[in-house]
Amino acid sequence: MSAIVADELDSFHQFLSDKLKTETTRSSPEQVLDEWRSLHPDPNEFEAIRESLVAMHAGDRGISLEDFDREFRQKNGLAAQS
Repeated sequence: MSAIVADELDSFHQFLSDKLKTETTRSSPEQVLDEWRSLHPDPNEFEAIRESLVAMHAGDRGISLEDFDREFRQKNGLAAQS
C-alpha cells in the first residue's frame, strides 16, 4: 500500500472516529462517506472538468445525447429505446 493511500485511510479513520464521538444522530455509512468525499475531493476530477471546459471553449461541442445514447446502448448490448 502506498504511503499516500495509507495516509488517506488514517485520515478517514480519524474523521470517522470523530463523527462517532460527536454526532448525536447516527449517519449511514454512505452518508459519512459522501461527507468525507465532499470535504476531500479527488483532484483528478477537477482536472477532467478543467480539460472539458478548455475543449468546450476551443469549440468542441461533444456529441448529442441521441448519439451518446445510441453508442452506449450498442456498446453495452442494450435494446434501442422506442
